[in-house]
Amino acid sequence: MVQLGDHFKDKKDSRINQAGQQRWFIKARQDRERREDVAEKLDDNILATAAETVMATQIQIEAFEAKLDSYDEATVFALMENQAALDLITAQINDLLARAHVMEDGRRVFKTEDGAQVFDEFGQEVGPEELDSDLIDATHPTWESFSALDEQRSQLSQERQELLEFQEKVDAARLEASEDGLTEERLEELDADLLDAMPPEIGMHIVGYEPPSPSPAPDMTAAFAANAMPAIIPSTTGVQAVFKPEM
Repeated sequence: MVQLGDHFKDKKDSRINQAGQQRWFIKARQDRERREDVAEKLDDNILATAAETVMATQIQIEAFEAKLDSYDEATVFALMENQAALDLITAQINDLLARAHVMEDGRRVFKTEDGAQVFDEFGQEVGPEELDSDLIDATHPTWESFSALDEQRSQLSQERQELLEFQEKVDAARLEASEDGLTEERLEELDADLLDAMPPEIGMHIVGYEPPSPSPAPDMTAAFAANAMPAIIPSTTGVQAVFKPEM
């Protein structure tokens, strides 16, 4: 009986050992699979990091700087056109102000075409308690003509601000491109950011430039430039230069 008991005990211990070994093998396999997953992810991260840190070549940097040169040149032309348009609008506004009705306090005022309202040169309505609108005869310019020109001047001023901001972006990109450690990825980001930020008034001077879809509404500078600077001469740098013809 003792021997039979020992026999069953030995078989039970054997089953326990086998179960323990099986659990160990399962755990070992799971650990190995986890290590392989970690190693695979680490390899992927290393490859991704390596791709991100590919240094831009000197040829790529020089090509980008050449593109920045064309942006600079196009910005100068756009600013010239904008200034010409601003000068024209300002002269027209000054002419209307010179012919406007002048109140006792010195304000220049304009009556609407229907004669119902009067506004001063700052856009403030002038009530009948301040001025009898009948004193403003038909020889004086109307509020509609003055306000239209004033709105165009505001748009041109906003456009000029956008041109100057883009010029600053180009300067910042040029500075970054001149520094050591520039990667291909960062170079592509700078290029894309400038294209996204480029005002259409500049893009019209870049050969091959296509404005984002949908196309923006016609800008104020282009409208005036068509009359003030119609001669378009291709530049050797790939930028269309616009010059005012000799009178």
